[in-house]
Amino acid sequence: MRSTLSILTLLFTLFISGIVFSQPCTMQGVYKIGPTGNYPALTAALSALRTTGVGNNVILELQAGYSGAGEIFPLRFKNIPCIDSLKNITIRPEAGATTRTISSGNAIATIDLDSSRGEFFLTAKGLINKKIKIDVLNNFGQIIYKADERVLINDYSRMINLKKMADGMYYIRITVGNKVYLRKIIKAN
Repeated sequence: MRSTLSILTLLFTLFISGIVFSQPCTMQGVYKIGPTGNYPALTAALSALRTTGVGNNVILELQAGYSGAGEIFPLRFKNIPCIDSLKNITIRPEAGATTRTISSGNAIATIDLDSSRGEFFLTAKGLINKKIKIDVLNNFGQIIYKADERVLINDYSRMINLKKMADGMYYIRITVGNKVYLRKIIKAN
C-alpha cells in the first residue's frame, strides 16, 4: 500500500510539473528571418515563440533576401508565453539590409499586437543626431499621443502606452527628417 501511494504521489508530481513547466520559456537572442536564416518567415518565428516562450529579449532580424511572400497575415503576437515588460520582441532589418518592408493585402491589419495590453515599443537604429517626431492618431485622425525629440544614441527605443485608450485601431505616424512613415496597430485587451 505504501509503495502504491509513493508511486501515485510521484505520478501526480510529474503530472503537475508537466503542466507548470510545459512552456520552457527559453527563446532569447537574435534570430535571422529569411531564406538562409533561422526561420524562413516571421510566421514561423512567431509559431516557435508560441511553442517555446520568451526567456529574455528576442530580436527577429530580417535578412536582405527576406520577402513577405511566405507570411500568413495578419502576423499575430497573441499567446506568446512568458512575455512581459522586461522581455521584448523586436523586429528589425539586419545590418546592411535596408528598406525591409512588411506589407500585406489584409484588410484588417498587417500586424496584430493584441497581446500587447496597450504597450507598444518603437525601436530604430541609425537615427543618432536626427530629430524624430511620433504621433499616434485615433480613427478620427485626432492625435492622442505625441513625442518630438532629438535622438542622442544609435539604438532608439520609445514605449508608447495606450493602456487607458479604448480598444481599436490606431495609426503611428513617424517623421524623421523629410520622411514620413505610417503604421497601423490594433489594441485589444
